[in-house]
Order: sequence, then C-alpha cells, then structure tokens
Amino acid sequence: RIAANDEANVHPELQPGYVRALLRSLYRRNCVIVCLVDIFDFHGSLVPNLHEIVSSSSPLMLVGNKVDLLPRSVDKRAVERWVRDQCRSASVPPFFSLDLVSCKTGEGMP
Repeated sequence: RIAANDEANVHPELQPGYVRALLRSLYRRNCVIVCLVDIFDFHGSLVPNLHEIVSSSSPLMLVGNKVDLLPRSVDKRAVERWVRDQCRSASVPPFFSLDLVSCKTGEGMP
C-alpha cells in the first residue's frame, strides 16, 4: 500500500484534483460525454457535479453496467425507469441516451 501511495505522489495525473480539472475542462469543448455507472452502486459510481462537466453543447450518454448480474426475471425497462428516477434525484443533466450493458458479456452493446 505504501508503494501505491508513493507511485501516486510521483505522478500528479493520478491525483484527484488533476482528474477533476481534466473533467471540468470538457465543459468548454463540443464533445459527447459518456458516463458509465455501476447499476449496483449507482450513486457511488456517478461522477460528482456532473453538471460542471456537461454543457448544453455536449450530449450526455448514460451507460449502466453490470446488467448481466440482474436476475433474468427483472424487467430491464423497470431498471431503466429506476435509473432515470435516480438521475433526476441526483440532478444529473439531461441525457440523450440510456443504455444498459454488460462490459463482461457484451450484452446490450451494438
């Protein structure tokens, strides 16, 4: 663990402040923002202050990962509704798409 901390101190780009500044710089750019969240740890994986990153000229795509871990009986439309509700309560900026995927199995990916 000490080695990992030493490594982070040597590389400033691994510091949280550097990453925050890098993400905030996206606000001034015209680009597509892809926000990947874990549907089993939605709030823990959501980028804080997303409104500081996403401008009206940058479309936001929201991708919910780990859909492969849901029981087969779960209606994915209900999960999408839940994600949308969580986004509203977390003041996530409007997004133009929501996709539920599995990075492990490829489910939900084009």
